[in-house]
Amino acid sequence: MVSVDSLGLKPGERIVAFHIHVAGGGIRALPHLPMGWSLSIDNDASWQTGIEGGIQLGSAALDPAELQDFLVVETSGLPDGGLRLSGDLVVSDAPGETQRTIALDMAELRQRKIR
Repeated sequence: MVSVDSLGLKPGERIVAFHIHVAGGGIRALPHLPMGWSLSIDNDASWQTGIEGGIQLGSAALDPAELQDFLVVETSGLPDGGLRLSGDLVVSDAPGETQRTIALDMAELRQRKIR
């Protein structure tokens, strides 16, 4: 299970888009599909997968708490296939206003095992 931590959002900023790249693993589930979002998942057989999404309307922007336990990934199980996650979030203080991109790496993408 993957969560996004340590975002450092400014007051009033919400998440309007994201992209997560998974190396050495695949996307298994997205337990809480956000309403009002367009999502695309590329679950390539090479174990180089990704998910990206963005809002369709301003009121669908996400609070940071909604990125806790938001993605389930599985590891490839290959000998050299250590799971690596990276990506970015696009945040905005109001839809259609100033946006900024926050890079994500293993420090911000916290993982916990589930059965």
